[in-house]
Amino acid sequence: MMKRPRRLRALLAAAITAVAVMSSMTGAQAATLYLPSGGPEMNLVASYDDPRTPEPTIVPGIQLTLIYADESIDCSGLSFGGSLIKPGTVKGYGSPMAELGTVSAPGCTNPTYGATTLDLLSTPRFAVSGDATGGTWPAKITNVRWKVAWPSCDFTIEGTIVGRLDTATQVFTPLGNPGTGPSYTASGLAIAANPAPVGSACTTLDLQPGDDVGICGTFLNTPPAGSTGVVLPTSVPTYTPSGGPAVTLAGSYDDPRVPGTAIGPGISLTLIEPAQPIYCSGFSLGGSVTSPGTSRSLGMPAAGLDVLGAPGCVNPLMGPMTFTSLSPSNLVLAGSPVAGKWPAQIVGVKWKVTAHLCELYLEGAIDGTFDPATQVFTPVGNPGPGASSMVPSGLRIAGTPAPPTGGMCRTVDLLPGDQVGIRGTFTNTPAAGSTLLGLSTP
Repeated sequence: MMKRPRRLRALLAAAITAVAVMSSMTGAQAATLYLPSGGPEMNLVASYDDPRTPEPTIVPGIQLTLIYADESIDCSGLSFGGSLIKPGTVKGYGSPMAELGTVSAPGCTNPTYGATTLDLLSTPRFAVSGDATGGTWPAKITNVRWKVAWPSCDFTIEGTIVGRLDTATQVFTPLGNPGTGPSYTASGLAIAANPAPVGSACTTLDLQPGDDVGICGTFLNTPPAGSTGVVLPTSVPTYTPSGGPAVTLAGSYDDPRVPGTAIGPGISLTLIEPAQPIYCSGFSLGGSVTSPGTSRSLGMPAAGLDVLGAPGCVNPLMGPMTFTSLSPSNLVLAGSPVAGKWPAQIVGVKWKVTAHLCELYLEGAIDGTFDPATQVFTPVGNPGPGASSMVPSGLRIAGTPAPPTGGMCRTVDLLPGDQVGIRGTFTNTPAAGSTLLGLSTP
């Protein structure tokens, strides 16, 4: 096969960059939020016009093209299966709306080297990246990482499949499609540098890290029975907060150290992987309603929470623990109310936690619901059985500004990415002179 000039890679890379920039500019000029619903299951099944047949013949599967080497990988099937992440809640453009951890790639071959294995090394995610135009949404499958094996050649393909989603047809179309024959348009996938291609056949083909990969084929979302197609409204619903101006979310819980006790002040945090609790005799987040009486989109803050109070926190092994907030957080309404309760998050959390011979940082968002009738914010996993909540709340141990440090952190084996559960709820108890937080829709 005739190899395509390496300079073509630069031109193709420039083209895909230009498309991405234009998409991001379009999104920046309009809204930055989207509201996926439907599902909950999602199953992207590939099909393409087999270039080995003399006439257009749509068949299951896909063709990947190593653009510089001009070598193809033809698969008789390819599908990404998984589920939507909290359908009906707002996401920021580029944030994943689905995880696609079930991947099937049977019957892959190469015309020169024969049978080819394509093993997934990651959990791909699906995201919308900008505003819809002409009925389709710029979208991408991110976190793709495949190990490819030919006789005498092993290499890895990684990156993002950039394309567009048509919700009317449920078809995701990668860049360079539709078209006939192999696609020499860079898809967003490329040969990885780590590990680098290895084997005599890789050397013969001159496979290099960064070599672009094209895709011939499209993906049709064919959800299983009981699930529906993805729905993407072109606008995000609005709501209006009122009341305040002060907001104080005060934690309370049934102390798991004293079975049968009444609800008291505080919360219990659980470092899930090492199964270590942190009991706090008090825990509160205080601030004020953001522009009360002003309408805004779901996904925008209802209240700012810039004051943290966390007295009397202790871990059975590490002793007393102090919490320090490093950044203000916000109470955000993420979806329309269901049975009077709004999907909500406390976002922007960044806490420094200090104990004897242990220092760590917690970050992320606390997922839950807010009930304006009771003024209660309930984290996921509450109520539930057990002394502690082993349900991930959305908080994790952070790797920055530093991973967990100190001898006791190592003893407990605290690692960045470890998830945190929360036992307890937060009730808005505004200070004298302020009123309860009200929420209304148009």
